[in-house]
Amino acid sequence: MVNVLSYYEEVEGKFPVAAYLVDFSQGLDPAEREIDWLYNKGYSTIPHAIRRCKRVSPTEKLVLEEIYMSMGFKSESTITRKALSSLLDIGVDTVRANIEKLQEKNFLEVYEYNERYYYYVRPLPLNPYLIMSELTHSAQKEYQSNMPKSICDRGVQHRIGEIVKSKDYTAYIQRLKSDISYSNVLAVQNDYFRYIEEVIKDKNNIHISIPDN
Repeated sequence: MVNVLSYYEEVEGKFPVAAYLVDFSQGLDPAEREIDWLYNKGYSTIPHAIRRCKRVSPTEKLVLEEIYMSMGFKSESTITRKALSSLLDIGVDTVRANIEKLQEKNFLEVYEYNERYYYYVRPLPLNPYLIMSELTHSAQKEYQSNMPKSICDRGVQHRIGEIVKSKDYTAYIQRLKSDISYSNVLAVQNDYFRYIEEVIKDKNNIHISIPDN
C-alpha cells in the first residue's frame, strides 16, 4: 500500500493536489489546510456524488458548485446572482431559475434579508436526488459486473436511463421527500431495486438480482 503521507510533502511551499485526490479516493475527509490550499489555488472540492447526480442538470450543478465554493469556511454564501452570472457566463434569469430548481431539489436553502440573499447548502446525505442517483449507480454497477459489456451497454444501461427519466423514478424521489427516515430509505431502496429487476427482465429478458447493501 502506498504511504499516503508521502503525498503530503510540500515542494517550495506548494501543497500537492495529489494529497486531496488520495484522500478523496479513500473516502477520507481532507485536512483543513488542504481545503484552504485547494480554495486558494482554485480547485473544486465538490463530491463526486453531486457531479454524477441524475436528474440534476449540468447548469444546476455549476451554480451549486459556485455557491458552495464561494462559502469558503463559512456556513453560508452571499454571492450575488450577477456575480454568478458573470462567473458562469449565463444570464441572471438563468441563474435565478437554476437556484429555484436547486431549492426544489433540496440542495439549497435561500433567505433574503436587507435586499441580500443568503445561501445554505442543505445536508447532502439526506438529499432524495443524491440517494436515488447513488442507488441507480449501484444497480448499474451490478449489471456491469455480471454480464458482457456490449450487451449491458446496448440494452440494460439504456433501459435504466429510461427508468431515470420516468414518472416512477420521480415517485420514488417524492417518497423520500415525504419521509427521509432510515427505514423509509431502505424501503425505497428495496422497492426500486425490485422495480429495476422486473423492468430489465420484462424488456430485456435478463434476470439479475441486485443485492440490498
